[in-house]
Amino acid sequence: MNASIRQGGRPSLRRWSLLIAATLWLSMAQGTDGHAQSFACDAANKVDEKTICQNAGLANLDVVAASAFKAKARKAAPADKTKLTTDQTAWLKDRESCGSDTQCMEILYLKRMLELDAPLVDPTFKILLGAHIGDATVVTLEHTNTENATVMFRRELADLVEDCNRNATPRDNDLADAREVVTCVRQKLQNNTEQLTRRRARCGINTIYTEFGNYTLVATHAIEQKDGPPLIQTDWKNHRDEKLAGNCSACRTPEMISTFKVLCPIAYKAKFDGASVY
Repeated sequence: MNASIRQGGRPSLRRWSLLIAATLWLSMAQGTDGHAQSFACDAANKVDEKTICQNAGLANLDVVAASAFKAKARKAAPADKTKLTTDQTAWLKDRESCGSDTQCMEILYLKRMLELDAPLVDPTFKILLGAHIGDATVVTLEHTNTENATVMFRRELADLVEDCNRNATPRDNDLADAREVVTCVRQKLQNNTEQLTRRRARCGINTIYTEFGNYTLVATHAIEQKDGPPLIQTDWKNHRDEKLAGNCSACRTPEMISTFKVLCPIAYKAKFDGASVY
């Protein structure tokens, strides 16, 4: 993709993440009730506009894309604003060429939101579910930095979109990129159970309790680099067999570190601030 959806961790992006996830979900379902769009339907005279007015998902996608365009235009320098407007006009012509093809428009809207850097994922509300699975969205987070820190999370639509975007095969054609992401998301939705998962921690003793075992951080090892911050290796004691878990995906070290960071941010910062943990 030409535009990245990996945005900074500003809390305000949470609203964007949920809004876009919701509208993407709506765009994959048929419906005509309770929808809105960025233009007046009583003045619509083109086939694509009439189709949007008759489809709840497309109508909501239109609102999100229009909001993203206006937000970027407000911040753009004069020269950038001219190009932004030209691109928007070209995109509207592409949308018009879709006619009544809802999937064609769905893909165009996703493409446009990616071009406008409309954020789909807020890293501050994510926890690693698995190294080969990806992130999950934090649903509840309670008692952080205590002996009863608890997080509940599950895979939501925004997580599936992020995975599909990250793993998409690079192409010269943005429409092909967007089409692959949409197809991938549709397939993942069929297999996504949206199951809630819970992890806990006793931050005072650096212990985490996960669905794959209970571990305590017992040691760290700094590896100096010529350029950049030091690398930190971690040793975690596995309370099921009393052995040390090394630094590897198979050992699930990335998930342990992510859990520790989410539940015990003060301890995490004290131990690793300014270093790269792996």
